[in-house]
Amino acid sequence: RVLYNLLAVAALLAVLQAAGGDHPIVWRARGTLRAVLWAVEAMAVAGFVASVRQFDVTRFLGLRAAPLPRERAGLRVAGVYRLCRHPLYFFTALAFSAWPTMDLRWLVVAVWIWAYAWIGSVFEERKLLAQHNVKVVHCPAANMFLGDGTCDVADLRKRGVAVALGTD
Repeated sequence: RVLYNLLAVAALLAVLQAAGGDHPIVWRARGTLRAVLWAVEAMAVAGFVASVRQFDVTRFLGLRAAPLPRERAGLRVAGVYRLCRHPLYFFTALAFSAWPTMDLRWLVVAVWIWAYAWIGSVFEERKLLAQHNVKVVHCPAANMFLGDGTCDVADLRKRGVAVALGTD
């Protein structure tokens, strides 16, 4: 996790450095829409603070080792976790996306944060599957028909998740 976070921050800093100077305004909200976006910003900051208060930040950043299996807590479903599975990712991305005035550089940062959140969520979900001894049934024909792609069976197996082949 430390490596993932360091690479992500290094990539973001490189993008910001490369994008120095003035940037065109993508949108500038006025009137009621501006007030709504400020309200969304306030909600995102409140959600971020509530998220951080509900978990161990040093473990999230990879600065402290994950707990041993016997120390693992149950799946979080209280507080902001009732709203979404990964509230820290969601509220951070929301805060960077709802600026009343958005220039191109900060739009790129917002898109980057959504990508970081998506990739981080994939890793977190796979970790949760293994931690909670979840069994996965992969239905490749249905996934391909629906355009969902394929399941990363090799990674799930590497993590100790039992994977079965389903047909429907």
